[in-house]
Amino acid sequence: MSIALEVSLFVIGLILTVKGSDVFVDTATKIATVARVPKFIIGATLVSVATTLPEIFVSVFASLQAKPAMAFGTSVGSVTANICLMIALSFIYMPTIFKRLDYVHESILLLLSVITLGYCAFKREIGVESAIILLIIFTLFIMQNIRSAYSNSVPDVFKFKSREDEDEEARILKRRSHAKDFFKFILSAIFMMLGSQLIVYNAGEIALKVGITERIVSTTVIALGTSLPEFATAITAFSKKQSSVSFGNIIGANVIDLSLILPLATLISGGVMPLSWDQSFIDISICVVVTLLTLIPSFITRKFMRWQGAILICIYSAYFCITCGLITV
Repeated sequence: MSIALEVSLFVIGLILTVKGSDVFVDTATKIATVARVPKFIIGATLVSVATTLPEIFVSVFASLQAKPAMAFGTSVGSVTANICLMIALSFIYMPTIFKRLDYVHESILLLLSVITLGYCAFKREIGVESAIILLIIFTLFIMQNIRSAYSNSVPDVFKFKSREDEDEEARILKRRSHAKDFFKFILSAIFMMLGSQLIVYNAGEIALKVGITERIVSTTVIALGTSLPEFATAITAFSKKQSSVSFGNIIGANVIDLSLILPLATLISGGVMPLSWDQSFIDISICVVVTLLTLIPSFITRKFMRWQGAILICIYSAYFCITCGLITV
């Protein structure tokens, strides 16, 4: 197979995975609504993981195909890209004051995740105990989302409804094409699985032919490609001048990238994911540094500042060059 065809299939895989995740969440939300699942539960679970579905599927399929380096690179590379590109641009173009309480829980969980990741770098592996700690962090994240969504939900969600209201709702629900939503739900899941397989297989083949490692492909091209939903969310927030929304969404996505994807990949890989020197002391170190640089000054000053964004972009540029071999360390 020619490299041009492999690149084309790789791009098709990205499109299928990203678009499939969008349709998957949309139809899953409709099905859950029809099933009378409270909206705050839907928002705290389905919607919260929506933008990270491409990374989840790619990492899981990479682990199933015995490519842990690709699973690791997709997860950690996406976190670094999210911070150094989207949050950095948000800081540069929309510096603003924010309330600490709005982001304190997600930020603490992200800090705990990167601290756990730093411990894994020291050990040069992600073991079962680290995977369990990360899964606990993910559970706390979902529980906090549910609690927050419940407290902000409409008070009359569980109020008694009159017979007339029930009849009207029944008529509305009957008009919905349940079969169509279910078909789209299944089809989008198939698209994501097919797209993820195309990404993993062709990324490996491209790396082999070009003479680079799967780590390089996953931490750069795949990480950026699977982060497209986060980019779309950030652009929407930029257009509405809501930097705080962009910041909150990306922090939440990063928590999921680290606390769900890495332990899943580790457990699928047999309970231990060995880490190379590059993964431990370059990928993880950069991820930890940019996370600390984003959170600590912001929470001390209660401001998103332009100089933070400028430094983050410089760090990512250097990291990208080092990873791609343009700069030798």
